[in-house]
Order: sequence, then structure tokens, then C-alpha cells
Amino acid sequence: MPERRIPEMVGASDQPVELGDRPTTARVAVRPPTGPVREAAEARAAAPDVFLRFQDITGGEATSYEVYLNVPEGADPAQHSDRHVGQLPMFGVAEASAASDRHPGSGLHYSLDATKVVRRLAESGEWDPLSLKVTFIPKRRGAVPESAAGAPRPIRIGQVSVYLV
Repeated sequence: MPERRIPEMVGASDQPVELGDRPTTARVAVRPPTGPVREAAEARAAAPDVFLRFQDITGGEATSYEVYLNVPEGADPAQHSDRHVGQLPMFGVAEASAASDRHPGSGLHYSLDATKVVRRLAESGEWDPLSLKVTFIPKRRGAVPESAAGAPRPIRIGQVSVYLV
């Protein structure tokens, strides 16, 4: 029977993140695991897997966003493909954001496996397990749509969190 691994949230953004047509970075304070993840990692003598969770993504239709970890200050993320975790597609975000009698309008939710990036950074000595910077790069700049009133309708991520499994 396969081992049952229980995820543990070890950090989360303390405020929503608004994405637009420029790169945006969110900082997430991370604490060491204290529960079953720590015990399992000690028993296996292996580092846990790392997942990023993006909750309550709302807003107007927009471009997808590429997600990077711990890009150095002032650096171009495109020059750091080893820090690329994945992509957040925004297809359907406007519909998922619209509240109705059958839907709360809480938006989209995604998880990305960041394990390979985190392990690569740790092996090169560039990983601080207690501080995480998550950078979002729009696929198409200038792609944030306008509302009926003409104001930009940015994408808003309610929370960025880190889970170890």
C-alpha cells in the first residue's frame, strides 16, 4: 500500500496579490514544518515535496502568468529559467469571478509543484527555506482588459500559500 502523505501549509501571503501587465512579486513568510511532514521527512531522510497554492483568483479575462521562485532583485526572470515553476492560465476567470445564485464567484484555484525548482536552488546554495518570493510575469504585456467603465480589471489572487507534502 502506498504511503499516505499529509500536506502541511507552512506559509501564506498576508494580503491579496494584484496582477497586471507588469511583473509582480509576492513575498511569503515560511516556517519549518511542525507536524506530520517533519516526522515523515525525518523517517524517510528526504526533503518533502513543495507545492504552491493560489486561491480565490478573480478579475477580468487576462493573459496567463508565468510563475518564478526567488528571482534575484532586478534580474530578468527570462534569464532564470531554472526558477520557473509553471503557468497560471486565466481562461474562465471572469466567469468564475461572477457571483450568482448557483456560484459564489470565488474565482479560480491552482496548485503548482515547485519541488524540482526548490531542490535545484537548495543544491546550488540559493534556497532560503524561510523566505519565498513568488514572481508573476504576464505572457502578453498590456493584456489586462478594461471594465465597462474603462478602468483596468486586474487579476487578484486572494492568497498564495506554500504546502509541504
